[in-house]
Amino acid sequence: VIAALCEGARTALGFRPRWERIRASPALIALLFVLLYLLIIGLERLTIIGEANFYWRAFLQMGAANFSLIWLVYYLCHSHKEQPSSAQLLTAIWAQDFFLLFLVTLPGIALTHAPSQFQKNINWEGPLYYLWFLPMLWMYAVQLLLLWRASAKQKAKFSAAAIIYIAAVAFIYYAEPASFWYP
Repeated sequence: VIAALCEGARTALGFRPRWERIRASPALIALLFVLLYLLIIGLERLTIIGEANFYWRAFLQMGAANFSLIWLVYYLCHSHKEQPSSAQLLTAIWAQDFFLLFLVTLPGIALTHAPSQFQKNINWEGPLYYLWFLPMLWMYAVQLLLLWRASAKQKAKFSAAAIIYIAAVAFIYYAEPASFWYP
């Protein structure tokens, strides 16, 4: 698990993955999947102050997006003999997600728990509003870069994979409910 998370951190910073260090197995993939869901649920809960209700149906939405991701990984990797294998790419993506989740979520958690006087003094209109998009853009860019590197740089395969990836991300963020927790 540690080696996979280290490679995930490298790819989250934009470095080329070292596929030989990712020893993917069904147990590792399942463990990363469960840990990733627990991390998402935990970080999301930290963004709400006070009582919150857990919404179980959000698992269906995330499951549909993960199903499309698993299909995409198979599509990219099943026909070429080079590394990565489908299992290695899926492991790399989910390990990368650990670090990207912190990048995207921690600013929101910090602002949620900031003193109310600080929150009142922030003017969210204009350029500051768009500052929220920078971590999200970084997340999408490094994930697409990882898919590009795994596609053996075949333009048609990468284009199809990028469209599927973007559609899955859009589904996660714009379908209701988008959250596990509601105040």
